[in-house]
Amino acid sequence: MALIITGHQRSGTTLLSRLCSVHPEISMTNEFGNFLCLGQPYPKYAGRLLKRWGGVAARGWPLAENFTERGPRRTVLQQNNLFIWRYLTRVNARRGQIFSADVIDEVLREVLPAAHVVGDKYPEYIFSLDELIVDENLLCLVIYRDCRDVTSSTLVRARNQWRRMPIFVRKVNTAEKIAHRWVKAIEMMEKYRDRLFLLRYEELVQEPKKPIAELSQWLGIDPDGFQVERISARSIGKYRRGLTPEELATVMEIAGPTMSRLGYS
Repeated sequence: MALIITGHQRSGTTLLSRLCSVHPEISMTNEFGNFLCLGQPYPKYAGRLLKRWGGVAARGWPLAENFTERGPRRTVLQQNNLFIWRYLTRVNARRGQIFSADVIDEVLREVLPAAHVVGDKYPEYIFSLDELIVDENLLCLVIYRDCRDVTSSTLVRARNQWRRMPIFVRKVNTAEKIAHRWVKAIEMMEKYRDRLFLLRYEELVQEPKKPIAELSQWLGIDPDGFQVERISARSIGKYRRGLTPEELATVMEIAGPTMSRLGYS
């Protein structure tokens, strides 16, 4: 079965994906987006992904988390192009099939090292759960985090590292927009909670042993393969320095009831 890791941006999806990618039984891709067209025939599947990859492949981040280091931009772009070519070659060999989670799982196992679990990390999957959850062979792992820290961290990224993505940044360039998106993501998570594995970011970084053991049991893998020494709790509560009083008030007005429901005081 294939795995997707999702949750609102800056909720810990990258941390979780990297933890999974260094596990000897897991191989993950990084925001590859190859589950966005789940259940579609070859023409629609390949066409939509080619359009997406045309926009993301040149951004300079590795599409496969198992690439050892980010490295020079030119090297990363070469790796990305080779990886896309390998993936599309195997997709093309299945052009008569409907691209279910099982089919995508087969393709990933051919282009990634042999692993018990393969999949993709992409925050935007959280907003497509209505379509994704229909496939019973897809494992969905959702991580969630205090909206105040999510907002603070997202604003920093929107003003710095994400400036080369203006279309996306316009969706997350104010505390108001981020808080509304966070609430929507949580509502999607709660809607399908019986079909998902949920991880609370704060529990993962503060006391990782229990959530890692539960995650390992869910995936059917050895918990000792996770390198928990990579986990740090330093980011909890950084919103106190990152948000203005006005931004914090906006977040609490919009997301406060949802945060309270999740136990965030």
